[in-house]
Amino acid sequence: MKINYRDCEIECYKDKSITGYGMMFYSIFTNSGIEITSGFSIDESNIRVYTLALKEIVDDYYENPSEYE
Repeated sequence: MKINYRDCEIECYKDKSITGYGMMFYSIFTNSGIEITSGFSIDESNIRVYTLALKEIVDDYYENPSEYE
């Protein structure tokens, strides 16, 4: 799932890792290309629930930008 939220692109999807385990991969980039966060998780939440958590990270980024430098 890829969405735009507050001038950021949030991408979140499930796929198998190299070892074959199901994992959640995610990233958040601003429209100017700055990476806010990216990574992976073994969280078994559905993608929509996880995307809501990523939106909270974007909100925090705009409220506290110095914490993301």
